[in-house]
Amino acid sequence: MKNKEKQIKTVCHAERLLLSISRFLGCCRFTTTNNKKEGGSPITTFGDRPWQKHLRTTTLFNNGFTLIELLVVVLIIGILAAIALPQYRKAVAKSRYAKLKNLVESIAQAQEVYRLSNGSYSVDFDDLDISMPGGTVAHEFEGETAESDAKRYRYYDWGNCYVTASGGAAVCEDLLINMDYRKDFANRARSCAIHGTTDKKDWRARICISETESTTANTSSKNNLVRWYYKN
Repeated sequence: MKNKEKQIKTVCHAERLLLSISRFLGCCRFTTTNNKKEGGSPITTFGDRPWQKHLRTTTLFNNGFTLIELLVVVLIIGILAAIALPQYRKAVAKSRYAKLKNLVESIAQAQEVYRLSNGSYSVDFDDLDISMPGGTVAHEFEGETAESDAKRYRYYDWGNCYVTASGGAAVCEDLLINMDYRKDFANRARSCAIHGTTDKKDWRARICISETESTTANTSSKNNLVRWYYKN
């Protein structure tokens, strides 16, 4: 009796192990029958026939996708792209605009230091105690003021930074997103502008409105831009 009980427990444990493995693999079916000749001990087998296991396994991997299923997948990808791409473009533009702000604020601080020592603002970057990252003056200017104009500009692969001819303001413009950030030194006025359009509903307008917290914009048809001024 004890030997039979041990056999039954062993078989039960083996059955549970096989059932657990089957659930994990998800490709095989187990059936349990009673063997009356062996005293009713349960016997676990793989499927009803040996060839059924092979059939079920190969069928699982040979099934393809229907045209409807493919169309549904393409539709879902299209919807996700339509939602994600504009948000990604906006996030990239905000990041690039933040870089413009940092550069202009650095120029403004250097200008204030120069003014305290010389009584006026400079129109030459070389006079300022600031290191503009990777800037160059490779742009060609023409006319009598070519040399002075070249000194107040710094050009980059993404855009440019410059101080106005009077030295009273600094501007950095990103040509990849066609936006600029400007700061006037005397009245501390700051502004955000979008270039290449006079449409106040342009997608970049939301960035300027969010930054400046102002819905009032100045449109310049001559310069083809829209500018928002910061409230504080």
